[in-house]
Amino acid sequence: MKFKVGDKVRLTRNAIEESVRKNGCVNYSAVIGGEVIRTNENQSFISTDEQGYPLLNQDLELVPEEPEFKYGEEIEVRDQIGEKRKRVIFLCKTTANDTYQYITADMSKKSFDNGALFCNTSWRFARKAPPQLTRKEVAEKFGVSEDFELIEE
Repeated sequence: MKFKVGDKVRLTRNAIEESVRKNGCVNYSAVIGGEVIRTNENQSFISTDEQGYPLLNQDLELVPEEPEFKYGEEIEVRDQIGEKRKRVIFLCKTTANDTYQYITADMSKKSFDNGALFCNTSWRFARKAPPQLTRKEVAEKFGVSEDFELIEE
């Protein structure tokens, strides 16, 4: 787990449900968000209301409080490194940890099933690149000839 002391974190609903499934009960329902007060190889301790709770990595999932991508942000999903790049637009549903990025497909694109789970080891995520215009498109857009000169400021 790559959290430092002082990081603001929160538990995901999936993590709480997984703990209930594995352990039969969970006492962390109130510990939805907090601050990391100490970490070691196997556990991260978060503090809420001045109390520190040990959260076992294999049972619970801590994620950064600030998501990697904002909800509704357009992102690109690419094939594995070396593969042909695919341009697929998604709506980000939740956030990411070191292993997974949880995203919801933009169903208007009919690209993937809603709520698909993609593993970062086989897919790469990136912010959507700005559109690149051809010289002809620039000329048409700004009403100039195609042999215009680019001036760097």
